[in-house]
Amino acid sequence: MLRNGVIDEEAYIQEYVLKFGNGDDGKAYERASFCQGREAEYIVNVHTSDIYRAGTDSRIHMQINWGGGTSSNWARLDVSGRDDFEQGAVNDFYVFLRNNGSLANTALTIKSDGSGDKHGWHLDRVTIEDTCTGEVATARFNRWISKSVGLISTRRMR
Repeated sequence: MLRNGVIDEEAYIQEYVLKFGNGDDGKAYERASFCQGREAEYIVNVHTSDIYRAGTDSRIHMQINWGGGTSSNWARLDVSGRDDFEQGAVNDFYVFLRNNGSLANTALTIKSDGSGDKHGWHLDRVTIEDTCTGEVATARFNRWISKSVGLISTRRMR
């Protein structure tokens, strides 16, 4: 279910509903305590551009760069059995990372390992939602991530 910091969406939903209910008032305390831990759950929406050959087969990782020089661990973005990062696709990932505050005015770093037959990738944007606070921030990349121009890119979250 949890693989490299990323959780399978359906497995997560089933576990959440079983543990906390699906909007049941009697489970509100358990949901609130779930959000008090050192790690937070983020929903990460990755938008691959809809231009020719924009998709990739490479392994993709993300890191949140908090203020004050601290960063989260690297989290691999992958859902087993799904062909992620295809041209024009929007892929959702559930990621657990240490929470060091608000997403506002942080930066997001995306890196590719450059592997696979289609290693170049044109990333449009990444939107992240903190599931506990409801805060949403977006990093606009609109650039190629590839061996020829660089496998790592960092953008401000707004």
